[in-house]
Amino acid sequence: MAGSREPPQARKSDAKKRLVLKIVVVLAIVIILVVIFLSSAPADPYDTVDNVMADPAKHVDKEVEIRGQVTAWSQLDSTFNLTGETHSIVVSYTYVPDAFANGKDVVVTGMFHLKVSTYEIDANDILVGCSSRY
Repeated sequence: MAGSREPPQARKSDAKKRLVLKIVVVLAIVIILVVIFLSSAPADPYDTVDNVMADPAKHVDKEVEIRGQVTAWSQLDSTFNLTGETHSIVVSYTYVPDAFANGKDVVVTGMFHLKVSTYEIDANDILVGCSSRY
């Protein structure tokens, strides 16, 4: 007899095993990349009042984006307090969105200043919304 050949059934079985192995390897790589991507994404893109007030000097005269809760809103003098867990910052504004109110979670964008002995933000943008969206 000439050389022994592998039966066609065995070759098909080996080809299927190689294909399954390739698919498993590709899926493993995709899963690893997704985990890396999700773990490197920031949970909250905005700073908090308490984080900023932990070292306020490094934010003075810089634009900030800070998340907090509206308290002590005064329409008469166009100010409110942006409040965190333990700190508050006075915010002055020229415009507030329709849904704006005391107790709302907001993100304030503006210049952070030391005025007399109080830190304040001169807001140029205020976002009001569901806190789970930011």
